[in-house]
Amino acid sequence: MPFSKSDFISLPLWPLSALFGGMMEIRNFYFDHGLLPVIRLPRPVICVGNISVGGTGKTPLVRFLARYFNGSNKKVAILTRGYGRKSGQTLCLDRINLERTAPVLTGDEPRILARHLENGVVIVDANRLRGSKMAMRQLQPDLFILDDAFQHRQIDRDVNIVTLDATDLWGRKRLLPAGKLREPLTQLRRADLIWVTRLNQTQRSLAEIREDVEKKLQQPVIYSNYSPAGIVDANRTKRLPLAALTGKKVIAFAGIAKPKSFQHTLEMLAANVVFFRSFNDHHFFKRKELEQLLAQKERYQADWLITTEKDAERIDPVIRAQLRNLHILEIEIKIVTGEKNLKKIFDSKGLI
Repeated sequence: MPFSKSDFISLPLWPLSALFGGMMEIRNFYFDHGLLPVIRLPRPVICVGNISVGGTGKTPLVRFLARYFNGSNKKVAILTRGYGRKSGQTLCLDRINLERTAPVLTGDEPRILARHLENGVVIVDANRLRGSKMAMRQLQPDLFILDDAFQHRQIDRDVNIVTLDATDLWGRKRLLPAGKLREPLTQLRRADLIWVTRLNQTQRSLAEIREDVEKKLQQPVIYSNYSPAGIVDANRTKRLPLAALTGKKVIAFAGIAKPKSFQHTLEMLAANVVFFRSFNDHHFFKRKELEQLLAQKERYQADWLITTEKDAERIDPVIRAQLRNLHILEIEIKIVTGEKNLKKIFDSKGLI
């Protein structure tokens, strides 16, 4: 593999990556050979995860799958750790109680999942086993979806789905901390289904991506886009068509893994992004920061403030309600090709 500039910069970290990789291989060996316990939950389990750090589209995929099974009248319990939250409490979220629970206690992703879940609950707890017990008490679900749990091997699963980001399929091919991989790429063999996301955010063609993926992996693959789904106001009382962005002067901000992808999406929708500010991923917004964004709106005489769903969930609801002209761009996953693979694997497991 040819050296790049980032390889030279990360060169001092390679020994740590080798150590980390060795530790992960030992851990996986223990699980593979029954030397570490694996617990079976009382309902079928679908795991959604990835093999690299950073946004690969897990949350939109979990939302997609929950809607998929809700459409078959199945009750879904989503088990998630709630990354970035400031609480260790086990929480049960649904559409009804969501607004009564502070964002700092839940994290952003569980809130998005609960907001769009029609028949089910989201359990927020780093201990997925404990969370599953609460789900059984609260709902008696038909199935569990484990969010971001490919490396969480203590719970057995019926289907392992791994997401790969089309803009960086192989996580620079190096383990943490020199690269982005959570474990060696060889561990992708544990996946039952590969789900490639963000096809529409890369310069490579679908044919190039398919060749790269399918010459390395034997599993069935689904290819998908991140697609804007709609626009809502800050209080989610008014929905606007995507065409409403055309020609609008906007102040945009995002605290996600790849904030520039949000700016790119806005520009693709013909918005005039006159000011853009990036924040750290999972950043909880302070009133002062929002006031600064409002000041930029006045300075540029912009029409709207606009942000992502994840970011909107990290704004205190009281403050959010006071932000006039704040809008939220909703994103969803749309399958480009491979949907038959999804139906085939779920059917083989008796899930549909």
